Amino acid sequence: MKKISILVPTYNEEDNVEKLEYVIRNMMAEQLAAYDYELVFIDNDSKDKTQQKIEALCKQNKKVKAIFNAKNYDTIAKFDCIKKPSQISAYKSEYSKQVIKYAKAEKNSNHMYYFISFES
Repeated sequence: MKKISILVPTYNEEDNVEKLEYVIRNMMAEQLAAYDYELVFIDNDSKDKTQQKIEALCKQNKKVKAIFNAKNYDTIAKFDCIKKPSQISAYKSEYSKQVIKYAKAEKNSNHMYYFISFES
């Protein structure tokens, strides 16, 4: 089975991580069931409850993984395959369309990486 790794850097996103996990989980089950996936939150030393919420998500869903940075590194990473929706509120429409489009475009790959970035 092909696998999609969805990488999500976070910093003080306690209001968004649960929503994003819910949307990704449902989208993968409903629209991309032929793919396995992992959702990797990379927290940049958040000062709110982001890390606690991510830890809870990891316990609830074994496909959710976490990397907690010991300090804030500002910019975490840059990838060629970055897909950035214009607004966080566009979870379902933008994220779904982008991930599905990317997955379909990479038919010959056994493992795809998809990077989602929150915008301030």
